[in-house]
Amino acid sequence: MPGSLDALTLVLATQRSGSTLLCRDIESLGGLGGPREYFLDLVEHAQHESVSEVDVLERIARGVTDSDPGIGAVKMMVGQAPVVDAAIRGGRQRGPLVALPRIVEWAFERFERVFMVILVRNAMDQAISHVVASSTGIFHATDVAEVQAATAADLVPADLNPLILAQLRRFLVQRGVLTQIGEEYADRALMLSYDELTRRTEQTADRLIVHARTQGFMPRRTSITRTMMKVIDEDLSDRLRQSFLAYLSTETGLTDQQKLPPAIS
Repeated sequence: MPGSLDALTLVLATQRSGSTLLCRDIESLGGLGGPREYFLDLVEHAQHESVSEVDVLERIARGVTDSDPGIGAVKMMVGQAPVVDAAIRGGRQRGPLVALPRIVEWAFERFERVFMVILVRNAMDQAISHVVASSTGIFHATDVAEVQAATAADLVPADLNPLILAQLRRFLVQRGVLTQIGEEYADRALMLSYDELTRRTEQTADRLIVHARTQGFMPRRTSITRTMMKVIDEDLSDRLRQSFLAYLSTETGLTDQQKLPPAIS
């Protein structure tokens, strides 16, 4: 199966950026495969045994759908890039800033057609989402009652703030890597933001379809159907955001939140 693949759908993202929603949107359009986080177990295996390009292609082949046997699909998180790159090329692992561009270049050389989508999100909101998901144990929600339970969870902002700060730098660095890839491959990659994805469903579908067709793919549908929803609502999200900004202001000695570094927003 891996040897017969001539096309690839590649989603590049970071945790808590809406990538699961994006992948389901892509699959719902048809003709683009079913991208999932198939490299997750590759990273686990690499801790105990050697992995190779064959293992990478085998994971990509897991994204093949019955209706599109020649299209592989995968979602790759920035943090997985060092392991994937080392498996493809051999040798030691390199940081994401080096590894991710090498993987992208390999993809364009290995496959006749590549549908690449890059998803980014505000780093502070990502850090908050990560901490909330870890605290509630709910990372994705498709049921209203489950969402309400998560929203009503006993989340104390003051307790979460140090955890959010600990995650913030990681998400800032990873978003920087994705932004660099988006700029370098601006003519071959579609960059979407979390806000676009969650607030402009029809426009997101249109952009995905146009980009897919530009890259030689033929989506079967012109709209997407969603069953997922946010774990925390806007009110709780805003409370957590304001609490963290106040905490950050205190920790850095800033008294005017407007003076916070631009990279945070």
